[in-house]
Amino acid sequence: MKLTAKAIELAQLADKEYMLSNGDELYLRVHPSGGKSWLFNYP
Repeated sequence: MKLTAKAIELAQLADKEYMLSNGDELYLRVHPSGGKSWLFNYP
């Protein structure tokens, strides 16, 4: 799934932290508090 600006904006809050992936090594981590942060999985 491509992480478009709209997909990031629509990321819903949840009771537990979760991550959305762009299919490569880039992830968006969504925190229960509503914060969002990027994670790059460097091999």
